[in-house]
Amino acid sequence: VISALWRVELQCYYYVCIDCGISMNSRSIAVIAVAARIVFIFFFFFQAEDGIRDAQESRGLGDVYKRQVSTQSTGVWQSCIMLSAHLEAWGAKDPLRTKFTKEEKAQWTKEERGMYKAAYDLHGIEKATYSMRKMFAKRKALLEGKDPDQEKKAKKQKREAAAAEEAAKVTVINDSLPITDRKAGTLLVSGTLDWEDVTSNKAAGNNVWSFHRLMSSVPVHLVVTAPSSCHTVIVSTEGVAYCWGRNKHGQLGVGDTATRQYPEQVASIKHPVIAAATGRKHTLFATEGGDVFGTGSNAENQLGLAGSVKLQELDQQNRGVTSPHQLPKWGPPVTRLACGAEFSAAVNEAGQLALWGKPEFGQLGNGSNGEYLDKGNKISWNYIEQPEIRALSTSNGCNQVADVACGHNHTLALMVDGSVLSWGFGGYGRLGHRDASDHYSPKQIQELGPAHWSKKQGCCVKRIMAGASCSFGITENGSTYFWGTNKASAEATMFPKLVNDLTGWNVTSLASGSSSTIASADSSIISWGPAPTFGELGYGDPEVNPKSSTKPKLVEYMDGLPVHMVAVGYGHAALIAESTDKLNQLPVLTEAFKSIVKDLSLIHI
Repeated sequence: VISALWRVELQCYYYVCIDCGISMNSRSIAVIAVAARIVFIFFFFFQAEDGIRDAQESRGLGDVYKRQVSTQSTGVWQSCIMLSAHLEAWGAKDPLRTKFTKEEKAQWTKEERGMYKAAYDLHGIEKATYSMRKMFAKRKALLEGKDPDQEKKAKKQKREAAAAEEAAKVTVINDSLPITDRKAGTLLVSGTLDWEDVTSNKAAGNNVWSFHRLMSSVPVHLVVTAPSSCHTVIVSTEGVAYCWGRNKHGQLGVGDTATRQYPEQVASIKHPVIAAATGRKHTLFATEGGDVFGTGSNAENQLGLAGSVKLQELDQQNRGVTSPHQLPKWGPPVTRLACGAEFSAAVNEAGQLALWGKPEFGQLGNGSNGEYLDKGNKISWNYIEQPEIRALSTSNGCNQVADVACGHNHTLALMVDGSVLSWGFGGYGRLGHRDASDHYSPKQIQELGPAHWSKKQGCCVKRIMAGASCSFGITENGSTYFWGTNKASAEATMFPKLVNDLTGWNVTSLASGSSSTIASADSSIISWGPAPTFGELGYGDPEVNPKSSTKPKLVEYMDGLPVHMVAVGYGHAALIAESTDKLNQLPVLTEAFKSIVKDLSLIHI
């Protein structure tokens, strides 16, 4: 066989010489073949010796090499030698991986030999050795009366104790105390003046396409409206509340159901107002003493007046009131309010959250949508008639709520540690849980919160906002996150993502309406929203400027004017701007729309 192989090799060299044009006899070819074999053997042993030397130098470090082997010396043979050396070093450190000797194997029973052979055939010698050594160690520990898993359990308990200790360190960055540092300024408005018809196709087109001054003589430090609201509330620096807009259900709280084009004082509230919220057909006020008052429709118990108002005092059509009535007390003084379309929420000084009203999509967070079949197979809901406290808790045990925000049918809760929980209607990903399912109970958003829990490390939220079908969060470091959608035909964002167009801007206030969003940042106004719009974006004359924008767009004529607070409702917007010379250059609503105001200032329903 060797002779035959030698002849084949010489024949190969012969044909190589012919191809190269070299004329050689058989003896010369044989000499070349022997020389080539000697060179190959020398190179083989040189590489092996170099690999063994490297393995010996790095053996004491286990899997970590002492030095990086040069590229030229990383051959297949060297790699095998190194791997073998490292496996030997690794096995020497772990008794469970030490190979069995012949003497040890001789003491095995027939069953043990069968187990070793089966493990060897399936997984190889290393895993077979480890498994058998581990089994023998457990057997020995049991014979000695010891717990074989004691060390493992001790390590697990140590890890759990460290995790509990870390979770107990709740870093508080928010609170639910009354807000006393709001900056005052002048009221600016834009958007529709057709309050009764803006939600239908009957609107006359009386729209304010740029921001106008309104009621400049009264310094304002709070402005409130909501995605489902066609009315607005402002509060002066003295705590006096004013309302205007649609009033079909008495939601303005002025004692009747007549629409107001100008802010009118809510005279029946005698104490300073510190917070307010608006829904589709109702309004809530919180006073300095912590009392809550509600006005408007109570058809879905969104006012929470059960037990505090006599039946004869309620309007028979909408079971509501046209002037504010006090809600029953449910805990410490209330400091935060929010309203969805037909439900309400409040937070008190102790960080407790209460909800009431319509539970259709689980927005009340009580584990149910309250749905049942009424007479004639008609679907009805078990309304929550009074404020009902909802216990919330984050992954690290934080159970204090700092703020609450409501969309049409979903709720957001901001915790004092910067975490955010959401529940209710989940369409278009507005809850931020990577799905479109409704959630009947509060669930923490994974992307937001303290660094040791959230997926996006350190995204502690300072403020939350809710639009009709979307949500926003502004983090401690000034980043703005968005999830959901502001346009039904657009692609939905199923979990919080950075608003790239606002990166680098110091966003001080942001609000989202039915589809439009306005942000105040660095003495500028940025707004966006799909068509149709009614002027709420404030871009100016629609003949020369766009009416809508799908991407954030700077409102150029407002650049350089500090805006302290923004609010966006259905087809309208209101801002609080700092009183400067630039502000005085803006038009006044009473002068620019005299004829419209004269025609629409008071409409009796």
